Amino acid sequence: MKRAFCIILCFFFASCTFTVAPTPTATFTATPTSTATPTSTPTATPTATPTNIPTPTSTSTPTATLRPTPTPKICGLTLPFRPGTPFRIGDRFDTEPDSRRHVGVDLLVNQNGVEVVAPEDGRIIWIGPDPNGGWGIDVMTPCGWAYGVFHIAPAPGLAEGKWVRRGQYLGTVDFPDKPHVHLDVKIFEKGDLYFVDIFAQEGETCTRWKFIGQGKVEPAYGLCSKGYWLGGSPQYP
Repeated sequence: MKRAFCIILCFFFASCTFTVAPTPTATFTATPTSTATPTSTPTATPTATPTNIPTPTSTSTPTATLRPTPTPKICGLTLPFRPGTPFRIGDRFDTEPDSRRHVGVDLLVNQNGVEVVAPEDGRIIWIGPDPNGGWGIDVMTPCGWAYGVFHIAPAPGLAEGKWVRRGQYLGTVDFPDKPHVHLDVKIFEKGDLYFVDIFAQEGETCTRWKFIGQGKVEPAYGLCSKGYWLGGSPQYP
């Protein structure tokens, strides 16, 4: 019986050793080092660096306000020749009802072949042969009226719908008898076409020839709405 008691006691102590053995684990839970926690590192963050970024000044931002304001278009005819080309005024715009009703001005040159240039910007609205000689071109300006240049041999590439600029080469003078360029101005009012005097000044009473079809015109009168000839060009003597 003493032997049995000893065996029971041994089992009791043996079981106690297994329950007490996990106690060393407490040493691992109590050993978090304070050196691993970055308590002082936030003081080294670059909080002041954004102040070094240059901010745009007010003098550089309004760049659009420095663009020049576009000037309004000033329409008006200039000579249809290169600068220095000799010419003289021939037949003028007729103002009498019983006249032959010449609806433009003829600018005479010394010979055929003289270069002809556009007297104003615009879009070609008609180009074709002139029964009186050479070809003719009608150009609509940005200001709502048109001009015609006749008796020329047109330059290649000209066609209806194309845009021409003042001074652009249009062709050469081509008239069989008396070399000249016929220049006229056309205006449009209420669906009607009128030829007006190129040299008439704004506010003057103008003779205007109304186009009635088949190459015919009839006289019509009224105030000139604008001048069509730019300053610095030859006026009537």
